[in-house]
Amino acid sequence: MKTHTLTVRDRRLSWDDRRLTRDSVAVDEVAVDMDEEYRGCDTVVAVMVSAAHQDPVRMVVEGGLYRIPSEFTRHTGSILTCLIGYVGEVQRVTSEQESQPLVVTKSGPVCGTDPADEQPDLWRQLLETVEECKRIAQSVRDDADAGKFDGADGSATVGSITSGDIDQICN
Repeated sequence: MKTHTLTVRDRRLSWDDRRLTRDSVAVDEVAVDMDEEYRGCDTVVAVMVSAAHQDPVRMVVEGGLYRIPSEFTRHTGSILTCLIGYVGEVQRVTSEQESQPLVVTKSGPVCGTDPADEQPDLWRQLLETVEECKRIAQSVRDDADAGKFDGADGSATVGSITSGDIDQICN
């Protein structure tokens, strides 16, 4: 577990180590070193947003800590953080925008399985299956035209599948 210290003084935020590594999962947490103003709050919330994850995510700071959601380490780039302190239902303290936010850096190769031949993506597999189906359908049509099948109504029949069934499936 990597702990990053976020210091807040006079509503300004600073980090001891701003670097996170891309593709890290559930291993980064933040220890918040609060000044008197934030320590006097009933609740403190960290709000995080990045270019890749534009919807703000709010985490309650409990015991001076919060975890950085793994969704923020899926892409490289900056992560902006804001601390909001609440006193009762009326007062709210908000930190300034950071001048040096957290940064997700590139990771080394992420491994975990033995190397394998590259697999086509699902869309490509589907297209290849459709093309194969069309090729088979044309082959059946060609055989039927050559008189290799003798269906009662003139259609080609292979088992219980007719050339009409193949046309309906593949077209």
